[in-house]
Amino acid sequence: MFIKPRMRSCSGSKTAKIVIGQFTERGSDSPVVSTQPIWPRFDSKWMWMDKEGRIQPRVTLFDGLFRPNNPYLATLDSTYRTLALRMRDAQCDNCHVPNNPMPMRRLVLMHTPAHAAGEIARLMTAVREDKMPLDDTGAEQPLEPAFKRALLESGAAFEESVKAAKDWEAAHRD
Repeated sequence: MFIKPRMRSCSGSKTAKIVIGQFTERGSDSPVVSTQPIWPRFDSKWMWMDKEGRIQPRVTLFDGLFRPNNPYLATLDSTYRTLALRMRDAQCDNCHVPNNPMPMRRLVLMHTPAHAAGEIARLMTAVREDKMPLDDTGAEQPLEPAFKRALLESGAAFEESVKAAKDWEAAHRD
């Protein structure tokens, strides 16, 4: 279904150009909506470089949370990635997602480093006290021992890194 927007000013002239993409199951016939090609054409480069030759966008995990010269950034990066993999192994992302399939009263997201840094204490408490995962009825179930151990180990390492980074920030305020 395509809805053609009508955007006009008081004088009746067009004020906007709409760019669309379309897909059809009607084969290779002409498109449902007439189109014009987008320029420039794809240059076969999947990544772009800035003027200094660095790949963009630059992947950063803790921008805005810690200063770039914080000596704990590399440790935070490493410990977060390990924790994220352990959460994936334990299938935490079956429930802790924005659409809240369980539906939890308080949904805790750990998908970004900033979320994880802010919620690591809550995660550690929930794992230690067997407060997750929830079964289909919403009852708390203990994790399998191997998953619990892995989450506690990787979570403790990340929690320690977050504390060290925050302590450094506090000691180096300008």
